[in-house]
Order: sequence, then structure tokens, then C-alpha cells
Amino acid sequence: MSTHAAAEKAYYEARYAAFLDLPPDDLRFTPSRFLADLEDPRKEVYERKELYRATLTALGRLNLRGRSVLDYGCGTGDFGLWMATAERARVTFLDLSENAVEVCLKRAAASGVATQCDAVARDAADLSCFADAAFDLVYGCASLHHTIKYPGAWSELLRVLKPGGDLVLTETYGNNALLNALRRWNWKREGLSADQGEDVIFDDEHAAILRRHFPEVVLQPIGLFAMAKRALRGRFHLAPARALLRSLQAVDAALLGAAPRLKSQCGEVLVVARRRV
Repeated sequence: MSTHAAAEKAYYEARYAAFLDLPPDDLRFTPSRFLADLEDPRKEVYERKELYRATLTALGRLNLRGRSVLDYGCGTGDFGLWMATAERARVTFLDLSENAVEVCLKRAAASGVATQCDAVARDAADLSCFADAAFDLVYGCASLHHTIKYPGAWSELLRVLKPGGDLVLTETYGNNALLNALRRWNWKREGLSADQGEDVIFDDEHAAILRRHFPEVVLQPIGLFAMAKRALRGRFHLAPARALLRSLQAVDAALLGAAPRLKSQCGEVLVVARRRV
């Protein structure tokens, strides 16, 4: 493992260690609880509820029952657990952090889907533990931009995905220079390194790479003026903050409908791609 990857791993090992001692009730995942959390302004996921709801809709269209899924850069595994519980998929959790995959296995057991789930702590540049064409779907939530910077990671991702298989990515979108400048300012304000600040962000250059390998690539950008929600973080429990966010989303809907080319300047994106057969 490179020094670069080792530093990133150490950061995430510390981040996910806090989850290891949680009781089973706190680790348990249910689709109904996840949906409720998306609508709860006190929860962290509320900020990304539009993107996450779009993701769940896209996953629901893929008929995942019994199919093999790689949750690529799984973190604490919410979407992998959604696919195991709501969609009845067979899920393998993959993360650089050993603590992350242990948390996912604990959550799978607490959620009653342990027999459908496996987990591997692995550098994404070396997925030799998996056979060629091992997965029907590779799903990543805010993960591709972490891994694509490592030599060999992209070829390994393609190798383990079946011909005709699907790639679904829930990502930050990095075409907007102003948003990127604000992100860098926030990383510095929080004292984050470039890795921790996610210095490589999915953008149209990455989309072009996808189109070389996937004949079907659909981008669903979300959030232009509504990206001001980052400034409201921690305040969504306040009615005025939620009202402001709804107003900004209404402005986005009108503006992006009238000028679709501005969608490339949004701050978040859902990517759905299908590989050549």
C-alpha cells in the first residue's frame, strides 16, 4: 500500500472506530427507518435527501433480487444494507478501512441479512480477491473520487463488473469552479488534508471516461442554488432554514428547466451506467 493510501486508511479507521461498540439496536438497518431519517431535519442525511431519494429510485429499477452487488467504498453501508434488505440482493461490502467493513458486517447481522452479505477490506487498486465479472452491479456513494486517483483502480473496477452489468454512483459534482472554491475553503476551515477533503471530485472528465466503456451513461445532476444548503448545515431543524431550502430548490427547478445546460454546474450528481455486453 502506498504512503498516500496508508494515510487515507488511517483517517477512516479512526472515523469508523466509534461505530464498533454501538449496541445492535443502534446498528440495525431497516428501509423504513432510513426513509424516515431522510425526512428528519435533525439527521445528517437530510441534507442530501434529494440525491439519496433519486438513488433509491434508480436502484429500485434494476431488479436486484438475488443479484451480486459490490458496495464500493461502503463506509457504514447504508446503501448496501438497503439493497440487501429492501431489494434482496447479495451484497459484498468493500472499503479501505477494516473498521468500516466490520461495522457493515455487524449491521448486516443486526438487520437479519448476514447470510446475504460479505465484506472485504481492500485497496481498490487491487481487487484480486474477486474473480473477473464477479458482480452484476457496482455501487458507490461518494467513493469513486477517492479511488480513481490510485493507479489500477479503474481497470480493477471494470474487471469485476459483468458485461451488461450496471454501475451506479452517488457523487459530488465538480464542474462548478465557485462551488469547488467554497469546498476548498471549507476543507481548510475544518483542518482537513487534501485526501480528507476529497480533492478529486467527479466531473465531466470522469463522465467522459465512463462513456468509453459504458454505452449507456445517464447523469442526473441535482442542486444548483440549493447547494447553499451547506451553509444551513446543523440548522435544518429550524423552520426558516427548511423554507429557504425549499425556495432555492424551486428556483433550481425553474432555472434548470429553462436552461438545461446549467445542469453541469450543479453540486451533486447521480450516475447510472450499463456496461457493454
